[in-house]
Amino acid sequence: MKEGAASHPLVSVVVITYNQEQFIGACIDSILSQDYPAFEIVVADDCSTDRTTDIVRDYAIRYPGKVIPVIAQKNGGITQNCNNGLACCKGRYFCLTGGDDIFLPGKLTAQVNWFLQNPDGAICTTDIDVFDSDTNKTILIYKSKEFIQGGPARKIITQKNQPPSSNFMIDRVKCADLVFDPRTPVVSDWLFYTEAAMRGKIGYVHGIYLRYRRHINNTTAPGAGKSYLDDRLIYTDILVARYPQYYGAAKIQRANIYFEVAKRAFFIRQFASARHWAKAGIREYFFDFRNWALFFATFAGNTTHRISNAYKKRKRST
Repeated sequence: MKEGAASHPLVSVVVITYNQEQFIGACIDSILSQDYPAFEIVVADDCSTDRTTDIVRDYAIRYPGKVIPVIAQKNGGITQNCNNGLACCKGRYFCLTGGDDIFLPGKLTAQVNWFLQNPDGAICTTDIDVFDSDTNKTILIYKSKEFIQGGPARKIITQKNQPPSSNFMIDRVKCADLVFDPRTPVVSDWLFYTEAAMRGKIGYVHGIYLRYRRHINNTTAPGAGKSYLDDRLIYTDILVARYPQYYGAAKIQRANIYFEVAKRAFFIRQFASARHWAKAGIREYFFDFRNWALFFATFAGNTTHRISNAYKKRKRST
């Protein structure tokens, strides 16, 4: 073991990028600015068609051995790109981040210190500043302490959304066999971090150490809604097959998903569809009061809609 390796174990930061020429420089700079003395930046580029690849290669020339480019010869999708980057990691710990996110000062130091103080730890999280890319204004502060309350694995499975993957640091030794599952290309990080949370203690470091960028090209943006929800259903199927003890938690997650589908149908006045999906959610988890409320609201909404249409029709005829 090299001198200082025990107190400063190597951290691999995997940057996942595709066509992010306007963001990738700021992302890499934010990592290079970290005060932690032992880290590498593995930049996995998924065969970008803009200037992203050139920018990454330029950083690799300027920071040899620190910035390591992993350039795909053809586009394989986000899950394959994550695995490409993960395969090149040399660190005891690793972080995964999108090429559009920003590490804030002290992130690596704070999370490594938690691991050194908690040798049974497998995964560590912090608070997040979610901001709008166009205005640079904060949309919300995600409090990750709430994320880990109630037991790590079950909490991840049952909640509506998982924190951005850029927020986590993982003990690679405890999770050496984990990879990102191609069956869930949009939410493969959910399955990865859920399984990581089963390998040891999950930790929380107080403080905001990440800025998560919101823009129209996010994988969970509204345009990706159907694939996002479909992937979450597949995620629950895989979980139950691998870990039957989490069957109940997976049912709650499925109820969450059906509520999202029902809510979207309700707001575009597709009340029959909304009622169908709310019922599906109730069948998954009887005590999901949101689905019950939406189920009954569809009857009132349908009646109101009919009255409104009748009124408009009568008004046009007079």
